[in-house]
Amino acid sequence: MRRAAEGVAAGARTTLDQIRAIHRLVRDGVLYTGEPRETFSPPLRTLRVGLGDCDDQTRCLLALLRALGHRTRPGTLGEPPRHIAAQVQLGATWHWLETTIAAEPGEHPLAAAKRLGLATRVDLR
Repeated sequence: MRRAAEGVAAGARTTLDQIRAIHRLVRDGVLYTGEPRETFSPPLRTLRVGLGDCDDQTRCLLALLRALGHRTRPGTLGEPPRHIAAQVQLGATWHWLETTIAAEPGEHPLAAAKRLGLATRVDLR
């Protein structure tokens, strides 16, 4: 994971550029796929195969960012949780990194869905 993260972030000049590059790699390089039965894929496998559901994508993104020393955590939506996305800490603030749709770094997953005109499940609010 460290080599993959370093390779993607090699041209980044700032911390934010690093985060954007890693986010883009997972958002654009790992196709979202549903699972008939929940299975957990190791982050490196998710990256290599290029497929995963929200928890697979989140674990992959968290592993890549952590390999570069970023403080991260999973963030959930719904009660009980129905969706998961990564969050990264910049300063004292946590920022969303949604990868299952074309969200921008820092954009809340529900705000991104609304901007994109995508329907969301009521139980996520």
